[in-house]
Amino acid sequence: PSGATTVTQGASQSYTITPNGGYAIATLVIDGTTIANSSTYTFTNVQATHTISATFSGGSGGDDCRGAPAPPTPSAPISGACVADPSTEYLTANYYVDAATGSDANNGLAPGTAWQTIGKALSSSPAGSTVHVASGDYGVLQETVPIGRASYLTIRATPGASPRLSRINITYGTKAPAFLRVVGFTIKNYNYDPNNTQLVNISGAADIELLNNTISSDSTRGSGYVIASLTPGYPYYIDGIKMDNTERVTIKSNCVSGVFRGIQLANSLNVSLLRNYVSPQAGTAIQYLSNNVNLLIEDNH
Repeated sequence: PSGATTVTQGASQSYTITPNGGYAIATLVIDGTTIANSSTYTFTNVQATHTISATFSGGSGGDDCRGAPAPPTPSAPISGACVADPSTEYLTANYYVDAATGSDANNGLAPGTAWQTIGKALSSSPAGSTVHVASGDYGVLQETVPIGRASYLTIRATPGASPRLSRINITYGTKAPAFLRVVGFTIKNYNYDPNNTQLVNISGAADIELLNNTISSDSTRGSGYVIASLTPGYPYYIDGIKMDNTERVTIKSNCVSGVFRGIQLANSLNVSLLRNYVSPQAGTAIQYLSNNVNLLIEDNH
């Protein structure tokens, strides 16, 4: 079910997750924590509000996105909540962003009253909610100050849409949880900034998931991953994903191509790289630098 399920205090509530045809369960998140994939879950002895949500992978592009012209389109997430007493509490609110027709003066609660920018969604959407993003160019998804979320905020492409970002920059001065999930975007350096040469830069941030995104340099600019700088003879190189001083990060089912280096890790803890397709033009596909602990790197190509 979507929305809230009211449960008598002390009782139990079970959920069954059934993907649409051609899809599989990618993540199951209970109270903001990703657990092992399962098609069922039971809350027992309910005493307070709990949350459950799932995302899905698969579809026309396949789980590792090779050969797909665009990121695979997951089926809509299931969601529900166990509430210990009748109230207006619910698992997740749905918010909407549309670069073409939205306005940040809107309330964002329906496609017809969508916000215009992802920046507005980041600052205004409560933790645990899902932001559905229509096709369009959205510039940089950036967060440099921790918001203080206690559970994941999901920013995802509306099914069938192709939203584009020029970069993701999540950098905190002191390590803190971000609780941010980004799903189904094309991330490409359309608006090139010579001071930021990583398409995805995560530093000092924890609790981040990147799922089913297509990450590549803009091949119309020189050779794609090499960009002329203001200093002759010293070009800039475009990298895919760079993580430094991160924790509890999952990079899964993304296509990373046309870049100098694919994925670079340093000083990071509890990072999972799963079923990504990484094809750099010159540098290393996955590069491990110093002081990484407890990495899960599996089935990448």
